[in-house]
Amino acid sequence: MKGQLIALRYVRPLLDIASDHGVADKVGEELLALHNSLTQGSQFSAFLLDPSVSHTEKKLLLDKALQSGEAITRDFLKVLIDKGRPEIILSAYSLYSALLREKQGIFTAIVETAMPIKADTQLMIKTKLEKEFNKKLQVEYKVTPAIIGGLRIQIGNVLLDRSVSGSLSHLKKIIAGD
Repeated sequence: MKGQLIALRYVRPLLDIASDHGVADKVGEELLALHNSLTQGSQFSAFLLDPSVSHTEKKLLLDKALQSGEAITRDFLKVLIDKGRPEIILSAYSLYSALLREKQGIFTAIVETAMPIKADTQLMIKTKLEKEFNKKLQVEYKVTPAIIGGLRIQIGNVLLDRSVSGSLSHLKKIIAGD
């Protein structure tokens, strides 16, 4: 948690600056591409996190990798290197995209089902949730066989459990007298 708070100190101003310059989406795309490069088992990640590699070498590599990208993104990454916080680069995309969605008024909903559901059903669920919560939603669908049937929906700190396993658990508590 502490690491995420520290990362937010860097990522939040990045979003503010990118928004002021009208390139918030472009910076997000660049952070996603960088995130994908770093998490696909490349030596790039090991190089950036290696304390024996100089800051100058790391910044040269980032300049080369992002030469056609936004200066704001490159400057952000250089600040992380200069401040000795290269590990933030790994979490920057997820934090940035969450802050950007929040700024745009888009909330994330996680819908769990026991089996995959068809695209038209997904669209119907999304439409009903947006109407019910009066919010624009980005919906992630997950298959969780343990819920047996029905749905479990998480939006922010609200959990709607309409699953068979949730109903059985509730019934068990009632019977046990809890």
